[in-house]
Amino acid sequence: FSKQFMVVERNLLNKRRRIGPEPTNLSTIQLLLSATVLRRRKDQLGEEIAPLEIKVHEVPLTYEQALWYRAWCDDELFERWFYATHNRSIGDLAKLLSRMTHLLFVIGHPTSSTATGSPVSLDLLTNLPKPTELTHKNLLVVDLAERFVREEGYCVVFAQTVGVLETIGKMLKDRIPVHMTIDKRAGKMQSLPPAKRSMVIQKFRHQGGVLLASVSAMAHGHDFAFVPRAIIHSLPFAYDSYAQAICRVHRIVSPKPVEVHVVCASNSLDMYLFELLRRKEFAASSVLDNAMLEITISKDEWKKVWEQVQESLDNL
Repeated sequence: FSKQFMVVERNLLNKRRRIGPEPTNLSTIQLLLSATVLRRRKDQLGEEIAPLEIKVHEVPLTYEQALWYRAWCDDELFERWFYATHNRSIGDLAKLLSRMTHLLFVIGHPTSSTATGSPVSLDLLTNLPKPTELTHKNLLVVDLAERFVREEGYCVVFAQTVGVLETIGKMLKDRIPVHMTIDKRAGKMQSLPPAKRSMVIQKFRHQGGVLLASVSAMAHGHDFAFVPRAIIHSLPFAYDSYAQAICRVHRIVSPKPVEVHVVCASNSLDMYLFELLRRKEFAASSVLDNAMLEITISKDEWKKVWEQVQESLDNL
């Protein structure tokens, strides 16, 4: 499948293969899928629907976050930490995935055990400051949520690093009504079971305020058409979870224009992850919408092409 329908890059030095999220041979794959897959988007139903706008907010890492972020990127330090924690070495792929997870928690929930590296914390191996949840990301999410509730009556905050929702809830509880769809079980913050979650959502619908929820748990089976503003605090790797979270608030019957605010830490894994989700969205639309792509070149791109042509004259 990957050879026929994915962009495959091969490193000429080590012969390793890299598969990108962009599809190829669109007409072929669309013909193969058309017999079994029928997709209709909201804008293809012939009904007038509320517009959706996704706004991205870039915020910097705090000084403390930046130091922890750099520490997890340090090869030698990570290997020392892993050996101290597991008493064995680690493979290349596992090392990569583990460090990405730690970095996402440094960005989204810096006081968590995943961010600090418990049971052997990174600050035991090097001189790192004590992390705090007073990050630019968390403070912006709190400010946006309070403003949206005061303006519209409702707001939903989605997070992939669900433990941070407890902190955000405490920061908001004296300002606006807060409805939590997570609780602590076995020492870990987890989403409520579906029945209890539905009770919280019903209370949220009648009282208004902010609903704090997991991206993954809310991806299916919930209808927030009455909520015109949502915030995505931290992103998942899976495109379907991201897209379905947005679809919880942007419904066919949404009475008002919908805004989804994505908060990302600049110059970090956050921005790469958001760009990756956008590329996956483009790939899914290209394959499933049964429409060939229309490639347009802007004026600036034409200008760059011409400049390259002129520069190449020296080599003739």
